[in-house]
Amino acid sequence: MPNRLANESSPYLLQHQSNPIDWYPWCEEAFSKAEQEDKPVFLSIGYSACHWCHVMAHESFEDDEVAQMLNEHFVSIKVDREERPDIDEAYMTAVQLATGRGGWPMSLFLTSAKKPFFAGTYFPKGGRGRIPGFLELCRSVCDVWRDQREHAISTSEEFSVGLSNVLAAELPAISGELSPKMLDEGVMALHADFDHEHGGFGGAPKFPPHPALSFLLGFADPGKQLASTGWEDQARSMALQTIEAMLLGGIHDHVGGGFHRYSTDALWLVPHFEKMLSDNAQLLSLLSRADRGLGSSAHCRQAAKRLVSWIEREMTSPQGLFYSAIDADSEGKEGGSIVWTTSEIRNLLGRDAQSLIDLYQCRDEGNYHDEASGKLTGQNILHLSQMPEIDTAPFLDRLLEERLKRPQPEIDIKALACWNGMMIQALCEAGRFDLAQRCANEWLALEELFGEVPHQVVGGRPSGRAFLDDYAHLAFGLYCFGTAYRYDADRISRVMIDRFYDEQNGGFFFTDLEHEPLFGRTKPALDGSSPSANAVAVRCLLELGDYRRAEACLRQFQSWMVKAPRATSALLECLLAFLQSGASDELPNIQFELAADEIQIGQDEWARGAIKIEIPQGWHLQTLEIRIDPTGEAQPVVLTSQGLKGDISVPFHIAQLGPAVILIDYQACNERECLRPAQARLEVKVVEPKEWKSPPA
Repeated sequence: MPNRLANESSPYLLQHQSNPIDWYPWCEEAFSKAEQEDKPVFLSIGYSACHWCHVMAHESFEDDEVAQMLNEHFVSIKVDREERPDIDEAYMTAVQLATGRGGWPMSLFLTSAKKPFFAGTYFPKGGRGRIPGFLELCRSVCDVWRDQREHAISTSEEFSVGLSNVLAAELPAISGELSPKMLDEGVMALHADFDHEHGGFGGAPKFPPHPALSFLLGFADPGKQLASTGWEDQARSMALQTIEAMLLGGIHDHVGGGFHRYSTDALWLVPHFEKMLSDNAQLLSLLSRADRGLGSSAHCRQAAKRLVSWIEREMTSPQGLFYSAIDADSEGKEGGSIVWTTSEIRNLLGRDAQSLIDLYQCRDEGNYHDEASGKLTGQNILHLSQMPEIDTAPFLDRLLEERLKRPQPEIDIKALACWNGMMIQALCEAGRFDLAQRCANEWLALEELFGEVPHQVVGGRPSGRAFLDDYAHLAFGLYCFGTAYRYDADRISRVMIDRFYDEQNGGFFFTDLEHEPLFGRTKPALDGSSPSANAVAVRCLLELGDYRRAEACLRQFQSWMVKAPRATSALLECLLAFLQSGASDELPNIQFELAADEIQIGQDEWARGAIKIEIPQGWHLQTLEIRIDPTGEAQPVVLTSQGLKGDISVPFHIAQLGPAVILIDYQACNERECLRPAQARLEVKVVEPKEWKSPPA
């Protein structure tokens, strides 16, 4: 009989609906039961595409003996980390405090007050080497709960205090300018950790360093440099070498398109086979920028094309949204649909097979080792030693056609606002505006239906209060269309400011005041597999023209950028954009206001109104263009002026009944510099009067 998870929408939770464990989703009912029955809570956090989550599920959560232990002595809760990133962040911090590392699945034991007293990750059912077995661990926790309750409670209180301190921690402010020197130091820090032989940073396992590569590409872009410092060549070399190494390696799905989550080795050869939308969105952006801005190679274009084909084929909902992930396993075997034997390739390609086998370094005995035994499996992961000189697409397409006949891994059909925003941005950069626009339109329609930006959509149903990264990525994705979606991007950015911005100290909180309070509100500044949410929010502020808040954010996180440049690459890229903007320390607050938000059409069939403009002292409008847009298509410019100062009133006229939009493009300057061009938007309604009056002179 299905358990309570059968009523959930998360594909990850639904994977566990048939477990014999009496699972609860995260809810107050579960913690109330734990309190009433005087039981500890077992909390398991994972995600649908996680290989080791599946391993622990098969070993323990599908096992009747484990289920009997958990059902009798614990209240068990399952959480999808992508559905509730706030819960994931809090308890991942607990795992890192307890073990010095993190990962999924997470396994924690809590009091009914949600405070952890034991935290870890994967545990096999039976002991394995130095890793205790899960059943043994559960028995030990039962003993502690029964015989050493005070110790467990004391540990949970210490954990709670430590979590609150860590999550709310902010480095002391430092003096000094936001200067290009910080960018140079960021490149130097990355250079010190760079793997000059294989690309990337550090050793195994290797994750695609998306934020670092994005920063390096921006730093090396000749069109964006502030001043030559001598590090541009190193930045370009690190970025392109890493991108090329990933293109060659097994982390790249040469047949199906896209990239796997990470490589288990330092060579980018042997992946864990799950594929995440967030990774592939960022890699699509990087491939497009590398090819367009730095003239990398046609291989970037080919990889980007196959990546987008995979997204269209397997990762797009009927409504145009993008799914979250594709599983590592198929039929209970990791990479089962991905790997090949040489005989399979020969049967498919005939006389062309040997060239492809040699090119992609396949062997009859296989090149893929079983992770547990280390023995060769006879299976091969396709990878290259150098970029091919021939067009391999026709052969790869034939392999793909055969691969799609195999049992396929499950797809997490949850669409997340943040990851969809990333893919909208990437598709715009790749020139696939058709896919990007379809997705953007659907999110805006869902926002109207839900009443606000939803965190996720499953099966066409929006749900969940959105987090900072949802607003930031969705708004920035809309900005990437240029002016087409600027009104909605500005609007979503302003809601983001209202809900998440700290007006007192600068920076954005990850949650707003209506999210569930756990151990405190955090301000994410450090990059993970994606750029920090604050970095993306700052990019939105710069697009919005809100340089005051953008500068306040950068100053709030300046200590992190100085002390941990390798972990703040996305903020350093924001700093680069901020310095390029030429923003002044004394930013003007240009005010645009309609003299009346409703005007009447006159006897001459024209409605006349005025825009009041307040320009702070010391500033002027170098350019001012006002357009009337009553139908959604821009009308001719009705006014162009230069050098406007002080408080002024600008007349306008409209010859159409109904709502109209006034778009105001302007650029503010002082004696020393000009800010980047900005746009304001006003809405006015033209009505027919009840009785005609003489038009104003």
